Amino acid sequence: MLEPTGGDEWFGMPGVRPLSGVDELLHVGDAVFHRGRFAPEHGSCPPLLEQMEWAGAADVARDEATVERLVALHRDHADRVEIVAAAAR
Repeated sequence: MLEPTGGDEWFGMPGVRPLSGVDELLHVGDAVFHRGRFAPEHGSCPPLLEQMEWAGAADVARDEATVERLVALHRDHADRVEIVAAAAR
């Protein structure tokens, strides 16, 4: 759970508050709308969804950095961490 006022760093993701019993699950909320943005084996993100992500971005640089961290997390720790996106397909 993102804690805008602090929280811990977890696998390189800042502002995370661990939840009991689900320490290997990361729900990225609306950071990305399609898992293909961080897990290319699931196909590419449909262009309209990607446009919606950027249209709603308050801070594009911050959002790009978040996607880069999600890509690295999936690449380096997919065997330990399940990442769940807003849209499953």
